[in-house]
Amino acid sequence: MRTALFVVALVSTAHADAYRPQLELLYEFNGIDVMESINDFNHKKGDSGATVDSLHVYLSNKDAKEHFVRFKKVELLHGHCNSQKWADRTPIAVKDLEVYGWEDMKPRATSKDKVAIPAVRDLWSVHTNFKSFQVYNECDRFAFGITIEIDGTTKPIELLMKVTREDPK
Repeated sequence: MRTALFVVALVSTAHADAYRPQLELLYEFNGIDVMESINDFNHKKGDSGATVDSLHVYLSNKDAKEHFVRFKKVELLHGHCNSQKWADRTPIAVKDLEVYGWEDMKPRATSKDKVAIPAVRDLWSVHTNFKSFQVYNECDRFAFGITIEIDGTTKPIELLMKVTREDPK
């Protein structure tokens, strides 16, 4: 019986890990890392642009301790075609934060100010919700500029936003 349970646990763990993406490490904090985060939006050529109403920050809890996360400042960064520097930095007012486990459909925690990443060694997602706005991509580039605080340590970070314009054929 023990052998059967061990085999089931082993297969279940391997199966769950097969669906986890291999994300690039972007920023390191004590016990937790900010990983490459997927913030993809699209729109059709000629429309008003892609609707953006949230951003996702993926965090890897490395030490299985609880960590507290706050977004002190969030900005939309915009660069013109072929530019290397951001031309515009527009502040975004955050409505709330939500913490999701990698396979969760509902948030584990919600707050207007600060959320706790559970004391579990895993990949977590912090969703930041705000009033929607439109971005239009012909060849421009966009990102989120975030002043993030984790356990009292504050760092400015940038997370790229992928905005795809679909051209009708």
